[in-house]
Amino acid sequence: MLKKRGLRPGFFAFGAHKELADDSTLEVSSEKVRIKDGGITAAKLGSSVVTEAKLGSAVASGITVGAIAAKVIATTQLEALLNTTLNNLFAVNAGDCILDIILYVGTACGEAATVDVGLDAAAAVGSADPNGLLAAGNANAAGIYRALDTVTDATAPTYSGDLLDDGPVTIAADGYVVIDISADESSSSFVGQIVMLYIPA
Repeated sequence: MLKKRGLRPGFFAFGAHKELADDSTLEVSSEKVRIKDGGITAAKLGSSVVTEAKLGSAVASGITVGAIAAKVIATTQLEALLNTTLNNLFAVNAGDCILDIILYVGTACGEAATVDVGLDAAAAVGSADPNGLLAAGNANAAGIYRALDTVTDATAPTYSGDLLDDGPVTIAADGYVVIDISADESSSSFVGQIVMLYIPA
């Protein structure tokens, strides 16, 4: 057992005095040497010390890891889908993880019209959820409408549907992301695009 002998912090006895560096990493408490809170920095850890496999399931659950990809549909193809019919927008595969849907409006369509983006019945497994990803994006005002856009830290995402408002959405089965609009703008002055950010299965 280590016994302190009136030594200042940072010293203990092994027959001869040994100094604990600058007392920033180790400390003596209740006659025991221990690591100080926050005493080990990233510089002291090897590059492979902490891996996903070494994390407990309670820590690692809910973490999605993978390269982020994007699918984009621009004005020519997008405008043809803005006709008040529920249309397929992007094909998705089981296990794809949707992170965000972004509607870019460069030129307004010229009349009141809102865009919804969601999932078809296959991707949602059960019934279609046509505004579950992006709800009421304004096609008649130039701007950027994001499913995960927030006004303040205290508010819910502004344009999210009931699926993305709780975080990323993992696709249950092969199907489609779908789009709908409140007024027919398939031959309007609309200029814009929709981007889907996701982690492929």
